[in-house]
Amino acid sequence: MVIRKSKRSGGPKSLEGKTASSRNAVKTGSYSAQIALSSEEEVDFKAFEDEFMNDFEPLGVVESSMVHELAVLAWKKLRLERIEHQLMRDQLKVPITPQEYIDAGIGREGDLSFAMNRLEQLTPQFVKLHDDELRLARSLKDRRDETLLETLELDHPDFYARLHKTVKSVKRAGIQVVFVKTGIDEDRDAKIKKTFADTPIADLNEALDQIIQESKAVLHVSKNIELIQGLKSKILDKRLMAMMESAMSHRVHEDLGRLFSRRLKELREQQSWRLKRNIIDVLSEKE
Repeated sequence: MVIRKSKRSGGPKSLEGKTASSRNAVKTGSYSAQIALSSEEEVDFKAFEDEFMNDFEPLGVVESSMVHELAVLAWKKLRLERIEHQLMRDQLKVPITPQEYIDAGIGREGDLSFAMNRLEQLTPQFVKLHDDELRLARSLKDRRDETLLETLELDHPDFYARLHKTVKSVKRAGIQVVFVKTGIDEDRDAKIKKTFADTPIADLNEALDQIIQESKAVLHVSKNIELIQGLKSKILDKRLMAMMESAMSHRVHEDLGRLFSRRLKELREQQSWRLKRNIIDVLSEKE
């Protein structure tokens, strides 16, 4: 049985004309703009879509819209991959927290955040300074060593400045404790004594506790610096794995992949049907 070709006529007849017409139909409906987030991305998508059109050579609006949808699905998948990549890079840039190091096995000792934020300063001189200041802080803890206090600024200026800064940050009952550094030589000893005498023992001890915790952490980190360097990659891998497990992107990837495969199958069936129809039309015209 021969199927007769319809007498209806409309639109271009040549292959080139049909191709151009179908592409224009797809592009004139703001198809590209619907998925583009910026004018620059719209240009990129149009070039991307042109590659699909050149590969599949659709004829008619139906096939062209199918190819367009394939391009959209592939574009969304690429965009998702770019977003994922950027998020992962951002995660890797976030400084590793002390808790992450503790969870990885570094152990807890003192104020680790203080030491971790100063890894680049962890020179032998820096470590020795904290070793010395740890001993000084412990010697002052819970008792007022007047002899040491009187000579502290002169004999240990770095520790004095650190203690001065720390005591100033201590608050009791909402009142800021002020520890004034003197600059008059003849009254230096008297004013140092008066300054310490005016500082509540609880505030002084709290400041010393803070210094002890910071210096202990510096010494702990310096002893385990090789372990810390080795744990960095382990911590970052764990961070990325947690991100991948909690993200829904893998499901979106799968959905886009299934849709792409389905539309590709439909397009191939449509083009196969068109070819068969054209063969029948040619045979009918010969009769």
